[in-house]
Amino acid sequence: MLNIFVIIVLIIIHTGCDGKPKHMGLAMYDAIQFLESPGYPNNYPNNADCIWIIESERLQDVRAVRIDFDVFETENGSDFLEIRDGKDSSGILLGRFHGHRDSSFKVVSHSEAMWIQFHSNSQKTYKGFVGQYMSVRKNRLRKIKG
Repeated sequence: MLNIFVIIVLIIIHTGCDGKPKHMGLAMYDAIQFLESPGYPNNYPNNADCIWIIESERLQDVRAVRIDFDVFETENGSDFLEIRDGKDSSGILLGRFHGHRDSSFKVVSHSEAMWIQFHSNSQKTYKGFVGQYMSVRKNRLRKIKG
């Protein structure tokens, strides 16, 4: 009788944290999508380096990406989330966030894309973040920024 053993090895790599930018699904005007730190809702790992690119859907008056963060908790000063306008690291800095935030906050791109990098060092880890992203219309940008 022949015995066959099958070994299945499962490797889970959080998308965007494998050294290559992860192009997320298009930010839609009528749908909310989520961006989470690796491991969320548990603590993120040490030495994470994640990059995501979010692009707005291309409708006549939809030209920006908005992300609303409800939870944000990283090591203050060391682990950070950097958000830039556009599709790469050369875009205008929209914000560099770290530490703990008690209230929700939002970030809006000036263009049709948003470049996001999360970095953690080898020290402490925390819960991380969760954000909801979507496309926004140009005529609503003034209301959001004000």
